[in-house]
Amino acid sequence: MKTVNIFSGLLTVLLVVTMSGCSMFGSDEDKVPNDTVIPPSTSTPETLTVDGGPESGWSAGNSDTPAQPGDFVPIPNQHFPSIYFAYDRDVIGTAEQIKLDSIAKLMKEQPAICLIIQGNCDDRGTEEYNRALGERRAIAVKNYFVNQGISADRFKTISFGKDNPAVKGTDPASRAKNRRADLVPAKRR
Repeated sequence: MKTVNIFSGLLTVLLVVTMSGCSMFGSDEDKVPNDTVIPPSTSTPETLTVDGGPESGWSAGNSDTPAQPGDFVPIPNQHFPSIYFAYDRDVIGTAEQIKLDSIAKLMKEQPAICLIIQGNCDDRGTEEYNRALGERRAIAVKNYFVNQGISADRFKTISFGKDNPAVKGTDPASRAKNRRADLVPAKRR
């Protein structure tokens, strides 16, 4: 009788593990884009200047970020790499933490730099759910910086939900690039 109960229990555990295997180990939908590496050391964020000086090695170009309400103004032609998230998650992955550590180092060296953190989602889910998830993602990034010793008043968070896709499309790669927090360097008015 004990053998039957043990066998039955093991079979149940095996069945549960097998059935949940896909969600346990993740699918391609859950993966973060592979092109989220930090630029090489020749283009470190230390080149960012708050007074509109030389362009940062992170990304040069026109910022299409509109001025935000309140006392933060985006620094023209400057932005940091996006922070990507797994599907339906607001947890910052290890590779993304490396990016945030570099930015935190810069922010400690240049206390005039502030950040507008914009939370974004892919196209799945309701409007309300995605707004809330985008907000949780932006707050997770803000909290990461605060835990690094940077004052919370240097950050503004906003959620765009699924209204601001980086890439059009519903394939796994497009969706992965849309699950992100954009970090917009800013200065106080």
